[in-house]
Amino acid sequence: MNNLLEIAKWGNSLAFRIPQKVAKEIGLDEGSKVTVSVQSGKMVIARSYSLEELCAQITPENNPILNDWGNPIGKEIVEYDEDSK
Repeated sequence: MNNLLEIAKWGNSLAFRIPQKVAKEIGLDEGSKVTVSVQSGKMVIARSYSLEELCAQITPENNPILNDWGNPIGKEIVEYDEDSK
């Protein structure tokens, strides 16, 4: 899907409107967070998810299996010493 968009001035910045069809396809609503980066000379806009949104998608079917690695045998557990500040 290609859309020709016109860049407009918005305060001291530049802006463009995201077509509703594009927004719906990637799950954007008003107030959604996105990341903007430049990769190989192209602007890349990606939907950004909060930890709560990601955790809400966990189901019994996609919940990862946790491995039991047994009891600690070395210095895996480091105790915090208040006096070492």
